[in-house]
Amino acid sequence: MFGGLFKKLTEAKATYANVGDMQVELQGKFATLGMDFGSLHPTIHGAVLLEAMAFGVANAFAHFESFSVYIGEGGGSEDEKAQRLIDLYEERSNVLKEMNLDAKRLH
Repeated sequence: MFGGLFKKLTEAKATYANVGDMQVELQGKFATLGMDFGSLHPTIHGAVLLEAMAFGVANAFAHFESFSVYIGEGGGSEDEKAQRLIDLYEERSNVLKEMNLDAKRLH
């Protein structure tokens, strides 16, 4: 069970020379959505970067797209939808940290 997770972590870490490379790639991916990765809410920015460090940029970006579509299709105002996305990423960040997948452990 954890062997696959360890392999994914090792592959994701080996793909990038540093966190700056990940941020550049994430910036490009978010630009395809008309978004500036660096301007995201700090909770979302940090969690997406943490997830990218753990599982790779492509997976982190795909998750963001999926979550955004899912929340966007739900009811509520734009502010409520934004808060749900922030709350979701706060929880994701906490889960990754509980699994000791924070940046200090990965690099």
